Amino acid sequence: MTNKFIPSFKVSLLGTNQPFYNLITHYLYVSNTLNQLKQIHTLLLKSPTKPNHRYHILVQLLKRLLQLPGDNLRYAHYLFDQIPKCRNQFLWTSLIHSHVLHDHFGQSITLYAKMHWVGVSPSGFTFSSVLNACARVPALFEGKQVHARVVQYGFLGNKIVQTALLHMYAKCGLVLDARDIFDRMDDKDLVAWTAMVCGYSKMGLMGEARWLFDNMEQRNAVSWTTMVAGYANNALWNTRNLTMADAPNPFQLPNITKFKIALCQLSVTSDKNQNLDRASRSIRFSVEQGAKLLVLPEMWNCPYSSDYFAKYAEDFDNRDASPTLSMLSEAACCHGITIIGGSLPEWDHGRLYNTCCIFGPDGKLKAKHRKIHLFDIDIPGEISFKESDTFTAGDQPTIVDTEVGRIGIGICHDIRFPELAALYRKRGVDIICYPGAFNMSTGELLWELVQRARAVDNQLFVATCSPARNSTGSYTTWGHSTLVGPSGEIIVTSGHEETTVIAEIDYSNIQLQRKSLPLDDQKREDIYKFIDVHELNP
Repeated sequence: MTNKFIPSFKVSLLGTNQPFYNLITHYLYVSNTLNQLKQIHTLLLKSPTKPNHRYHILVQLLKRLLQLPGDNLRYAHYLFDQIPKCRNQFLWTSLIHSHVLHDHFGQSITLYAKMHWVGVSPSGFTFSSVLNACARVPALFEGKQVHARVVQYGFLGNKIVQTALLHMYAKCGLVLDARDIFDRMDDKDLVAWTAMVCGYSKMGLMGEARWLFDNMEQRNAVSWTTMVAGYANNALWNTRNLTMADAPNPFQLPNITKFKIALCQLSVTSDKNQNLDRASRSIRFSVEQGAKLLVLPEMWNCPYSSDYFAKYAEDFDNRDASPTLSMLSEAACCHGITIIGGSLPEWDHGRLYNTCCIFGPDGKLKAKHRKIHLFDIDIPGEISFKESDTFTAGDQPTIVDTEVGRIGIGICHDIRFPELAALYRKRGVDIICYPGAFNMSTGELLWELVQRARAVDNQLFVATCSPARNSTGSYTTWGHSTLVGPSGEIIVTSGHEETTVIAEIDYSNIQLQRKSLPLDDQKREDIYKFIDVHELNP
């Protein structure tokens, strides 16, 4: 075909009569290149066509243009602007969808807003297209507005729209909202299942992702890739000095959502064997009371003093020379309980660490956390102490999956840093356990305050466990081991004496609090943003 697609016509044929309209329509039907459509448009501009004929030709021209391969959106907008007060739903939706196909997500969202402003009713395909754009940006605020209009226009039961909503919430990290849509769907296809798996993987909830993956009736390359990428991108446990056989099972879901926790506030003496015996008795008592999770204090096998740390330290790689670890392992296995082993002084390659060990009900070491923030304080006339003179700081957060949920670990001064707790929240932790030994000055001023702050800011449970107060040593601890709920309420707390407190944890309170006050939805990431360093350097 020659470059001149439309032959020359006599001026008499270019009038406003019906034959001209039919001729143009014919050329539109047989055109298949951008150049041919431009020739038709040029002819239309030169002809004194009736307004209604002109309108219909422009509509058909734009429809044909959007069917061509390639990115012709600039010319499409040029044509679209020549259609006065366009109320053609199909055109608006086609233009929005074309923007999504060519990765112009922001423009598609803007175009949808204009469509709503001029009063053109959207279709289910309109909603699905703009929701896909919101997912790709991501644009959560705009996505929620679209969700509201989906409900307003009665498309919430539309399968295509439901899948797009699910995909949008999952991509934006709101897995509870995504799961709510998922659970409402009567006919869940492979796309919906994979989107939900992707949402859990994005948030580091690999136990939930694996459960869904295992229950999918069919899987494709995308669902498999989503699972593999989820495990690759989420640091779910501290693997230092652990073999893969010792690593926590990332597939494991919490077997129970309501259980009892024990906080064992132990008196600590200079006799290690006596300290081990006290801990063993407290563990037995806790099990008799029905506890499934047990937390021990910071530095409970030796006095909290620089004079004792090196002397009482153990090499965790040598179990024969590590009586504290052996006792904890045996107790966890014997009683079938998860133990957050407080903290102990640990020798490793000539360095001393303040380390918390976590044991599962099988007695295996699931993870260990080395205190990240070392406590240095100098209050003239009250206390002077520099933990950094003795210990080496840890360099990794620690998250461990257990039968009683996903647990984040911190030690004492770690609780003062809200960024660590926010990181644990982002990675799907249900409860943060902080063995700690605040002193009399910081304890009275800050102990309860920071626990409640970490809990209410992140809408999760916080458990702390302190040694009992002993005024005869050089360092006097505050005591007051505490469990705080996701709304910042104190569920249980002790005094300063030796005791074991038992309380019930109900994880449904986390979801209730987050639904009542959806802080994640209200964050302004256009102004500030929390960055997980692991996501930048996986």
